[in-house]
Amino acid sequence: MALFGGYTPSITSQLTMTYRTLEYQFGSGYKQVAPDGINYALENWQLTFENIPATGAAAMETWINTYGDPTMTFNTTMVLGSVAKTYRMSNAGYTKMSSGGDVYTYTFNIEQVF
Repeated sequence: MALFGGYTPSITSQLTMTYRTLEYQFGSGYKQVAPDGINYALENWQLTFENIPATGAAAMETWINTYGDPTMTFNTTMVLGSVAKTYRMSNAGYTKMSSGGDVYTYTFNIEQVF
């Protein structure tokens, strides 16, 4: 998987699963909980791309500028998955950090959409 400007996310990338539910609290203290639709389990990834050389930073930023718009979606198979899913970049944008010299680290979040 090298969709992201030709680079693969670092092994430090992190998956967080969130679940949408419908809840109703009864007066007796009983609470009823049910899934909110058929797509109630959502993947949220914090992706990290480490050791990107200055020559590769242009490709990474081209990808970010193309797909970094939270209204754009893309399909990819993530590190821990075997099936391609649809994602979009979160509204938080991205972080670019110098790792020393002309080497950079990029971090951003993507979330699964249906």
